[in-house]
Amino acid sequence: MGVEGHMSGGIIFHPSMLKVAIMPDSPSLTIFEDWMTLRRTVREVFHANGSISIPSIAGKYTLRNGILKSGN
Repeated sequence: MGVEGHMSGGIIFHPSMLKVAIMPDSPSLTIFEDWMTLRRTVREVFHANGSISIPSIAGKYTLRNGILKSGN
């Protein structure tokens, strides 16, 4: 961690795209709808961190400094 308090590490040659489909009855749907509405209203990009857990393959993924690019 640097003196400014930011952790650096890894090599990313290009951004990775991730497409997520959220079911209409998902409790997280309103979070993404509100995020997109705010983004469009204030015309700013909001970065977010998150995690994805896929129990069927015992996979866990950590997302850092991502953005919401599009929404319906």
